[in-house]
Amino acid sequence: MADPYEVDDQGTPAVEAESVAESDPAAEEALRRQVDATLRFMALSTIVGLVIIAILAAVLSDVRGVLILVGIVYLLTSAGAYWYLRRTFNARLSRGVPSVEAPSTDDAPSTGS
Repeated sequence: MADPYEVDDQGTPAVEAESVAESDPAAEEALRRQVDATLRFMALSTIVGLVIIAILAAVLSDVRGVLILVGIVYLLTSAGAYWYLRRTFNARLSRGVPSVEAPSTDDAPSTGS
């Protein structure tokens, strides 16, 4: 197998990249479920955080303004992170999940016996 890091004298890769990677439907579906679970957990943790901040704002009247400001900033940053991650995950899923080959015995770590 050719070295994937080998370059010619002009600095261009000497090995041609594979044009189309084979997609593994089972791995893609598993990744899609994992992405959905991550985004659901992120939304749930945002809601729990906002409820806690709202309870603290109701109980602690002397810092209510600060807690409301913290809640607004928390909501905006969480919504921005959710939007960014959803967009990034969907872009990665649209490219497909390349199939993973089983490691060969040459790649196995040696046992120091």
